[in-house]
Amino acid sequence: MNSAFENISEIKRNMIIKTCLKEFSIYGYENASTNRIVNSANISKGILFHYFKSKSNLFYYMLNYSQDIIKNNTINELKKITNTDFCDRLKEFIKISVKIGLTYKDEYIIYKSFICSSTLDYNNEIKKLHIRGLQFDNMIYNLYLFQFLNKDIIKTSLEEKILKDYILNLINFLTGKYIELNKNETKDILNFNDLDNYINLLKFGFIE
Repeated sequence: MNSAFENISEIKRNMIIKTCLKEFSIYGYENASTNRIVNSANISKGILFHYFKSKSNLFYYMLNYSQDIIKNNTINELKKITNTDFCDRLKEFIKISVKIGLTYKDEYIIYKSFICSSTLDYNNEIKKLHIRGLQFDNMIYNLYLFQFLNKDIIKTSLEEKILKDYILNLINFLTGKYIELNKNETKDILNFNDLDNYINLLKFGFIE
């Protein structure tokens, strides 16, 4: 825990976190600027580095913060799914992913961009977060989705691994599609107008 930063007022801490999340979500680690951060947060660079010592430590804190937000809220939502039909669960899984991505926009971008990136230029602590993120993603896919995929209904000409890879790519594609489609919406009911078509293609194309 970063004790110096955690001990400041909640209002000031949340303001700095919000500013840093926005910077890293827009520019990524390499192109993020601590000058822009301190100007937006209206603090001195000395204060920022008093709290975090380095840009890599700052990114580690924001990445860890983002992972916790996405993980906790994703699990809380997935636990609410009661339907055991695989295709129905897949539909709900995608809707939850979109909801999380829209509700925690900056955290979601930081988390997902990091998971899909190379870690060669990061320090060991950040690399550990990458491993944790991959393990978490694998866990939720298996626990909340793939364990409900009955192997007996997969078409015999199709390998299970290929189908799972296709489903993961479909989840990523549709989550991005519906986040973009709904990014300017303020209403509680989101637009998933053609989601059933994608699910039916999977259902009738790969499942007997």
